[in-house]
Amino acid sequence: MSEAKLTIKIENKRPVELTDFTDSFSSLGSQYYKFLSENDSFSLKPETKLYIKEIKSGSIITELSDLVPLVLPFVENSNSVIDFTAFLKMGFDYFLGKTEVKPKDFDLKDCNNFNNIIKPVAKDNGSNMIFNGDFNFGAVTINMNFNSIEANAIQNGILREKEKLKEPEKRKESKVLFYWDSAKYDDKSKAIDRGFIDSIYGSALKVIFDDPTTKSRMLDIEENPFHLAYIVDVEVLEIKNLPSVYKVLALHEAFPK
Repeated sequence: MSEAKLTIKIENKRPVELTDFTDSFSSLGSQYYKFLSENDSFSLKPETKLYIKEIKSGSIITELSDLVPLVLPFVENSNSVIDFTAFLKMGFDYFLGKTEVKPKDFDLKDCNNFNNIIKPVAKDNGSNMIFNGDFNFGAVTINMNFNSIEANAIQNGILREKEKLKEPEKRKESKVLFYWDSAKYDDKSKAIDRGFIDSIYGSALKVIFDDPTTKSRMLDIEENPFHLAYIVDVEVLEIKNLPSVYKVLALHEAFPK
């Protein structure tokens, strides 16, 4: 079994809430698996996890080790805990503002995991959280130590990162006037569903539907659909701030032009 381990010591001033403790280590395990699954150096199976080896008395001291060699050859994964600890340090340094270099392009799950990992200390003034990753048989060690002020600064950095990840606001318009430019009646047709909403954009745009039955209600009718106008709710999809596609969300009524 690999001798690699990650020791985490929480020097708490107040009792740590159980939910904060479990969230912290659950997120640590989640980030560990995510880190390895995104790293081409490791070939992983679902069984690969970070396991608590020991919890010691006094301050909350938790030793975690990987059991990867139980399911994969040792040589392929002997550095996983060390590499993961280095990744954590680079991530925390980035969120703390010590460096502008990210260890990866963070997504929302990364941000939530990092936030939860440091949460027990961020909520406890005067506390510290110490990480130590090492090999028992080697000289490789990676250490980091964050006090409650730094932990709060890290969480603020995470909030800024999450703001960058926010999807643009979806532009929705209710009860606007729509009429067809062209329509694809069946799969064999080479036509494209395109339509006008003059109040939004002056040219015809591609049309898609949130519910296929809405399209049927607009086309599979006795009247010529090109002689009708429709009152619809739409979502306007944009490219470089210009309307590109109308996504029809609801049909309210139709009437002759």
